[in-house]
Formats: sequence, structure tokens, C-alpha cells
Amino acid sequence: MLHTAAAHYLSGPVAGLKARLVASENANGDLPEFRAPALARLSARHEEIVHLRATLTQARPVTRPPAARTTVIGSCG
Repeated sequence: MLHTAAAHYLSGPVAGLKARLVASENANGDLPEFRAPALARLSARHEEIVHLRATLTQARPVTRPPAARTTVIGSCG
């Protein structure tokens, strides 16, 4: 009798969870439409990062500009 009471007590929450599962599966049905473009954008960003890193390693090192002149020419001092 205890098992029957427990089963009856849990039948309500189980039905609610089943309904939530069905709703979740229906909502996720639209995801494949968004997945392909999202993966394409992610792949493009990855390729850009790889390209920028390769460019960075091939680039000449950044040099500092020459020091400021301390000699005054004319009356511009």
C-alpha cells in the first residue's frame, strides 16, 4: 500500500516533468537552423585569429621612434 501511495504522490510531478521535457524538445527543434550559421561564424573568427597570429610572427619587430631633438634651431625654442 505504501508503494501505491508513493506512486500516486509522485505521478503529479512526473507528469509535469514530462510536459516540460516535451516543451523543451519542441523549443530545441529550431536550434539546427541557428547552429550552422553560428558554427560558420565561429570558424571564420578562428581562421582570422590564426591568420593574425601568423602575421604577427612574420612581422618585423616594432622599433621605437627616434629620441626627441634637444637642439633648438632658430627662435622656435
